[in-house]
Amino acid sequence: SPAMNMLRGEITTDGGSPSFRGSGGISVPLATALSIGSGEPVVLGIRPEHLRLSDDQGIPVTVAVVEPTGSELQLIGRTAGGEEIVANFRERHSFAPGETIRLTAEPGLIHLFHGETGKRFKTRSEQ
Repeated sequence: SPAMNMLRGEITTDGGSPSFRGSGGISVPLATALSIGSGEPVVLGIRPEHLRLSDDQGIPVTVAVVEPTGSELQLIGRTAGGEEIVANFRERHSFAPGETIRLTAEPGLIHLFHGETGKRFKTRSEQ
């Protein structure tokens, strides 16, 4: 199975709710119970099986490779910032290389790590 996707960026609280902001204009809303300050450098981790196709929100990804793997479909793409991202889908899609799609994940399935130490941030309920 593919490794967790790791995207570098920082925390922002524009509009009151925390979100992850990465290179290339990536913005991902986060769970509100996180104890991380605005401007904090982080690495956002999302498992390939936790990514979902989205119509108008989420991470823009340019499709590079589409690989049917039996009951699943594996997609490899690049974000606008040039970072590789892998997604696994149980349903079939007709993605084409060069096409731009949007991927999203449930905020509770996103992992955040400190940008310098690599230590995982815990939600307030885990502390």
